[in-house]
Amino acid sequence: MRGYTQQNKKRRSTLSTSSSGAVGSDRNARKNRAFREGVTKEALVKAKVSTRNKPSRLCNDSLELLEKHLASCKKTTNRYKCNVCGEYCCWKCSICQKFMCCLNGRGGWNGASCAVKFHNANFFGLALCDFKMHPGMKRDNWKPPSETKQRQNRRHVQSLMKEINEDGSSDE
Repeated sequence: MRGYTQQNKKRRSTLSTSSSGAVGSDRNARKNRAFREGVTKEALVKAKVSTRNKPSRLCNDSLELLEKHLASCKKTTNRYKCNVCGEYCCWKCSICQKFMCCLNGRGGWNGASCAVKFHNANFFGLALCDFKMHPGMKRDNWKPPSETKQRQNRRHVQSLMKEINEDGSSDE
């Protein structure tokens, strides 16, 4: 117990007590658990659903929907952090009301990679605006995901999509 109370407050939350009572760092297990708890089947279904007033954010199934989102990207006078890469940008999807890069910092074409990633289901849960899905994560602590994290998320989302499709086909 004393070893725990002598720790800095910020470090106390990352330490856990094992069954033997010893205090040890279990950061990777906590990060992985928070990662798995992030994207749920319900959240994914909710993001895929289009309503009359608001088309779906996820455009995997429809190139027409992706075309609508990309066509709605407008340049604004305000600069905010991109929801994908974290760099400051002034492009905003008018449908989603989220900022994302369409051009690189010098005005050159980057293929709208941030905008395409944001609207891809495999990136769902990793964007800046999705930080609320991860328990204990704060907006200020968000960092752009690494390639490894994107690969892990892609596998997780694809397994959820497979479950959703199986549930949908079994209902019929």
